[in-house]
Amino acid sequence: MGKQIFLNSIPLLSFLKDGDEEIIEIDEEKDKIDEEVSETEEVFTMESEDNHEAFSMLEVKWPSTFLSESELVLIDTPVASRNEENNQQWLPYLPVADCFVFVLNGNHPFTDHEREFLLKLKSQFPEMPLHFIFNKMDGIYSEFEEERILTETKSRVKYYFPNAQLHSFTPQTDTRNVADFFLTITDVELLEKQRNEKILYFIRETIKYLFEQRTEMEKEHLHSVTWNEEMVEKLKAAVHQLNDLEKEESALIKDSYQNIRKEMKEDIEKAIPEIIRECSSYIKEDSDFKALQGQLNEEINHKIQTYLDRTIMPKFANAFQKWLETSNVAFIRSQSYLKEMADGFNKLYQHERFKMDGDFRILDDWHRDVERMSAGVAIEPINIFNGMSPSQLVLKSSGKLFGALPNKSMLYKMYMKFFSSEDFSPIARHISTQFLMQFELFERGLQRDVQMFFKHPFNVLNGAVKDAESEIESNNEAIGTLKSAPEVYRDPLTLFQVRIRQYEWMTSDKRALEMRA
Repeated sequence: MGKQIFLNSIPLLSFLKDGDEEIIEIDEEKDKIDEEVSETEEVFTMESEDNHEAFSMLEVKWPSTFLSESELVLIDTPVASRNEENNQQWLPYLPVADCFVFVLNGNHPFTDHEREFLLKLKSQFPEMPLHFIFNKMDGIYSEFEEERILTETKSRVKYYFPNAQLHSFTPQTDTRNVADFFLTITDVELLEKQRNEKILYFIRETIKYLFEQRTEMEKEHLHSVTWNEEMVEKLKAAVHQLNDLEKEESALIKDSYQNIRKEMKEDIEKAIPEIIRECSSYIKEDSDFKALQGQLNEEINHKIQTYLDRTIMPKFANAFQKWLETSNVAFIRSQSYLKEMADGFNKLYQHERFKMDGDFRILDDWHRDVERMSAGVAIEPINIFNGMSPSQLVLKSSGKLFGALPNKSMLYKMYMKFFSSEDFSPIARHISTQFLMQFELFERGLQRDVQMFFKHPFNVLNGAVKDAESEIESNNEAIGTLKSAPEVYRDPLTLFQVRIRQYEWMTSDKRALEMRA
């Protein structure tokens, strides 16, 4: 016949027809044409896409003189299985054939399993003609032994199936003979009578199937509602878990950052008063007290800025880098949790619906901000004599009043007492407030940034909740429609049932008249 078809061991019925080369797989959902069949292809292996167990059929066409001249279609069935469920997938389609030809293996012909299967088949379809082909094994037996096995097989076959014909066949030599055998077992006049009954059979099966589909449709809607309700609960629980995770990571990151900032504030406010007092060493008894306040302020501001740039910033730049590493670890840990959550939901949904990636670009922004802040902070110059304490008020005008006096020991003592007894903590707090302003602004945005990291996962989960709730609503509406107006589905099928009963009576009356004649 030009092309051989080898079928995989999956539940398939293949209809072999004359025509241009084409293979169409037919199942309950769709027809699929195989576009890779070509004229030069000698062997085509039909395999299941995902080794599913669902029943499907093949329509296989290729040029065949025998099929064209004899106007035959050959139907190849799966191998009879010991598993009744597998057989029941394709046996209901058997009446589409005019007769059933069973191929016996020459090595082990007509086994007990085959006999039991065929007896069940005959009881299920008593009007179906059954015939046999004995596939001889060349070279395995002697001619005498082969004849003995064939005679015994015919005897057993005739005992159980008296009307069956058995044709002995050798693949290498009897191709034409088996073609003639197919023609001899077909009674055209009888087939025409049987086909009317088969048409009625398939109409009944179709109506039965459609009624079942209505029930299955309602079951599917109910199952979808139940499943989506479970998913809504799981998804909302996941949202709460993600909220808890976000709060934990946000608190960890913020607390770690706050500890650095607080330590920085403590260091500054502790060091500044000491730096100011150390500047008293620049005061001498012979100093020019008219210009001394300006010189002291300049020196103090210089020392404070140097302290901030060379002591505070290097120390805490390193602390901020460690904080960034801690934050990165926290985000990686969160991403691992998100992936585990997504994998769990993907298994439930049975496809890659969930992809929950945190926004690691937040860390890049933090790196830039930390580098910018660590580059240094210029604070406004301070004037330690510009306060409202008594000593500050006295010293503001002392240079002008007493600076021209030859004995300056009194002024010297006033300045030294000022530096030793004055409380410089307000100045230190003022400087730390200026210095830490940008660090505090950065801190205020940390919670928002952490929320940005989790924004996409939250959107994915909340979107899935909305989709599931929408599915629940649409399925409940469909169930309501099926229950409120069952006649929409049932009445057309009932009409078909009435019509098929009419055809059955007509066929029955016609058969009775033929018997009387």
